[in-house]
Amino acid sequence: ASLSRELPADIPAGLKDEIEAAARAAFTACRMKGMARIDFMHHEGTLYLTEINTIPGSMSFYLWEAAGETFEAQIATLIEQGVRDRDAKDSLALDYSTDVVKKFVTGS
Repeated sequence: ASLSRELPADIPAGLKDEIEAAARAAFTACRMKGMARIDFMHHEGTLYLTEINTIPGSMSFYLWEAAGETFEAQIATLIEQGVRDRDAKDSLALDYSTDVVKKFVTGS
């Protein structure tokens, strides 16, 4: 709260695009879902990914609010994704019954 923040950051458009592409690639490569804050450093023309915060402190809501998404919308989105993921997992369940073990054990 005591930090001075510039949101969105005043950086060249090309660097913004590079950071966004690297963040997407890291998020996908790590098979992440939901919300993450992915931190970068830029030094002498080279972009470095420094860390991925899967549950960032206070969910870093100020970052998303600066992009136009309210804290309430963020929470709703995460809940909706959780419900979709649960439903998708449930749809993969297969109810399968067989008497093969019984036949093997009893020989009938």
